[in-house]
Amino acid sequence: MLPRLLQIFAALAILLFGWAIAQVVWQIPNELAQGVIFKIFFFHVPAAWLMLLSGLVCAGGAIAYLMGSRTGDSIAAAAGEMAFVFGIIVMTTGPIWAFRAWNKAWVWDARLTTSLICWLTFAVYVFVRRFGGSNAPRISATLAIFGAVNVPLVFFSVKLWNRGMHPPSSVVQTLDPVMKQALFTSLGAFTLLWAVLFTWRFLQERAARAIDDNWALLDSVEDADHEARLG
Repeated sequence: MLPRLLQIFAALAILLFGWAIAQVVWQIPNELAQGVIFKIFFFHVPAAWLMLLSGLVCAGGAIAYLMGSRTGDSIAAAAGEMAFVFGIIVMTTGPIWAFRAWNKAWVWDARLTTSLICWLTFAVYVFVRRFGGSNAPRISATLAIFGAVNVPLVFFSVKLWNRGMHPPSSVVQTLDPVMKQALFTSLGAFTLLWAVLFTWRFLQERAARAIDDNWALLDSVEDADHEARLG
């Protein structure tokens, strides 16, 4: 049932992406000052929201793992990769939008700097999980918690410090109904894609742990049988 549900969700995500793109291309007018590049907003923002959500889910799984849950580590591993992947979308689309709109691809204002730190944290998280050896889950759990602590800073950075070049989060509330519909259609597509990828990676992580457990059990049985024969 689960693989079939993932296929259905993936198909729905594709349909929603098509609908979102159609709305952005044909229903959303070019912004007066920024021109057509403004339309990247409708994909940049959902990716940013899901990067932050992934960071929180990753930290939740990491805390569960530190409290003794092996499933928590599988959740953290899958969510950490989602934070990294969706962060790539954010850190790519943001500078493209900024350069075309304001002739500056990057400035070190609060929102951009905290977003970069958040993404780099989960980039290191993915690297540690891949190459950290037997201590990787515990080390990466610490990184995940640090990354989650940074999430509120990313969200509230525009209000806490000088706004700089990045638009405030409240801009979403000021959108007209057509723009809101396009934004939330895109958010729905990104969310479904996130759910499919996260579930897929979670199942892979859980299966890998089950295989490792079976091999360890087989080795222990063989060792016990060998010792019994020697005895």
